Amino acid sequence: MESLYPTHRRELIFGLVYLPVHIFLMPVIVSLFSKYLFLAFRLSNTSANMTLIYYGISFVVLMVFMRGFLKDSFSVFIDKSVSAITFSMVGYFQYFMLVYAMSAAFMLITKQSAVNPNSAAISEQISSNSRAMVFSTVVLAPIVEETLFRGALFGLIRRKNRIAAFSVSYLFFSVYHLWSYALGGISPIFVFYMLQYLPGSYILARCYEKSGTVWSSVILHMMINGVSVLVSLSR
Repeated sequence: MESLYPTHRRELIFGLVYLPVHIFLMPVIVSLFSKYLFLAFRLSNTSANMTLIYYGISFVVLMVFMRGFLKDSFSVFIDKSVSAITFSMVGYFQYFMLVYAMSAAFMLITKQSAVNPNSAAISEQISSNSRAMVFSTVVLAPIVEETLFRGALFGLIRRKNRIAAFSVSYLFFSVYHLWSYALGGISPIFVFYMLQYLPGSYILARCYEKSGTVWSSVILHMMINGVSVLVSLSR
């Protein structure tokens, strides 16, 4: 895995710089110019289509400015396709077990279930525009998020300190999904919402670390999101 870093250090640094732009600035830009963006892409004015544009823009940005890293990482994936896919499959099983254990522990302690606000918002968008959300959450989001959170953030820190890489990437990953819901204040239940992203963040980073290719964690991320989408569509 580390053999990719010296060659693509500038691209990974770009990803690190772009990460806060994607998290905090891009939603504002898309919201401010949504009227013109909807007209440009001939889309109806819905939150699902706004999510599609949001991830679509970042996808294009990363494909332009980090194409070398993504291309070489894909070559590693092809060369080690069997082991890379195996890491994705095993990772999903590990993710499922960790999520189940965490949910069971929360139920045991609080005697109630906790619906993550971000997951609830995504389910609502899926019900209003399933096609846009399926493409956003199952295709675009995994590529964008794995490139930034695992490829750039985790990968660069991993060269210096492994524990810090897992910790920082998890913190940013959870904040990324929940920061807008924390503007009204942080409650004890919000801490649990953040903990809900710990299994995914850890397993995705571990998958990237073990496979040596970000596309292995992309596939794992697609599997996680894909199953969640299927559950939402079946309701």
